[in-house]
Amino acid sequence: MKKVMLIFLVLLFLSVSCGDGVSVGSETGDTGNTGDTGNTGNTGNTGNTGNTGNTGNTGNTGDTGNTGNTGDTGNTGDTGNTGNTGDCGKIDDSIVDPVDGYTSYFAFNGVGTINSSTSSARPEATLIQKIALKLEGHEDRVLSDLYTFFIESPADGQTDKEAGIGLYALGDPEETMYGTLVYTEMPIQWIDVVTEVGETRAPFSTMVQIMSYKDVGSDITETCILGVSEISDYEGTELPTGKLEVCYEEDDTFSVGELFRFGLNAKITTDGQAIIDMFSDVETLDDLCYCTDYDNMRVDCPE
Repeated sequence: MKKVMLIFLVLLFLSVSCGDGVSVGSETGDTGNTGDTGNTGNTGNTGNTGNTGNTGNTGNTGDTGNTGNTGDTGNTGDTGNTGNTGDCGKIDDSIVDPVDGYTSYFAFNGVGTINSSTSSARPEATLIQKIALKLEGHEDRVLSDLYTFFIESPADGQTDKEAGIGLYALGDPEETMYGTLVYTEMPIQWIDVVTEVGETRAPFSTMVQIMSYKDVGSDITETCILGVSEISDYEGTELPTGKLEVCYEEDDTFSVGELFRFGLNAKITTDGQAIIDMFSDVETLDDLCYCTDYDNMRVDCPE
């Protein structure tokens, strides 16, 4: 049975903004040990009493005892290490490292503001930490001049689609548009699940789509589906192959304006038949490429 997947067409002329920041707190160091008290000096000996008869000579006064040495001052305790701020640290960049057996994959690790899906303003770019794309048969797709952003993906009651957070990665710009788009979406329900079990990572990925765009003239754009996530069985459920990690603060609601921290490594298939099986409106290999006009309406591709 085919799985339904939405294709998002994004033709943006935008630039990249990158950076990251860290803030830290501190813990109090241990108090130094108190120095030992010096020993009390010994009392001097009493002089001998003189002999009777002739008045004896007065005995010599005993020597005064020596004053005890002052104890050494205790060493000052070391200052405590500075603590990390908040409940969430940085997702380790190792999530982007190549995985054995993945001939094609998309990997990402970044943090950024969740943008509104209804705003006409330019989406705020993510603070990229690390990203990688390897696509067998499409080695020219490398996401150069990268621009990425997170955007809310509201629930849709008519299609039973659940709310999520979409990641757009645009790159390889040509004369009038970006040539490559990678799209994936993290369902909020999945975040709720990993939160409930006390984990921030999972041994599977989100569904990833990789598409190319080409201006073929007369305000017509050709779109081709180049790859999608490979599917495998995980505890009796078919899920995208790979791994993911979400980092969250205690009071995060994953709403517009909040920071979202997300990492994934998804195994991709470029096999045409496997891609066809993922879509409800794709029947043949020829359907993997199609054309749209300026209003995003399907039209015949020029020959």
